[in-house]
Amino acid sequence: MDGKDVVAMSRTGSGKTAAFVIPMLQKLKGRDTKGIRALMVSPTRELALQTFKVVKEVRNRCEIRLKSTEITIF
Repeated sequence: MDGKDVVAMSRTGSGKTAAFVIPMLQKLKGRDTKGIRALMVSPTRELALQTFKVVKEVRNRCEIRLKSTEITIF
């Protein structure tokens, strides 16, 4: 999507989180693997856990390899 911002609203379970996560993981594929390469910030613990779950599902289903996926909630 050319790196532009997108605002979306739709019902629960429609794939909004995946639509955000998949392009990010694709950009990470095949790039330098040193240091922090991506940072996702969520306004709530619930949304952070939902996003983390989607990242793990997408990572496991695609040929996108991540050395580690961590979640820290403050």
